Amino acid sequence: MFIKSGIYQLKYSDCNKKYVGQIGRSFYHMYKEHYQGFKSGNKSSNFARHLIDDNHPVVCVKIIHIIKKEGHMNTLEDCYIYNEKKIIN
Repeated sequence: MFIKSGIYQLKYSDCNKKYVGQIGRSFYHMYKEHYQGFKSGNKSSNFARHLIDDNHPVVCVKIIHIIKKEGHMNTLEDCYIYNEKKIIN
């Protein structure tokens, strides 16, 4: 399943923040890019920046929805982000 594309959630191990994103390639490539950014100190992604700035040790990856890269992937991602904000508030 890690070779599919879709919507994913990254959760920090020691804070309540979550990152919801989408990937048109594989989840493996997404994780590899975020992790490499963190390991190299590259803050080009918001996720890597938060890991580096707040020194978070562990990340949990959750695949939320498997879907091909299509026009409605943006809408689906927005819905998951909206639902996460609604839960927090």
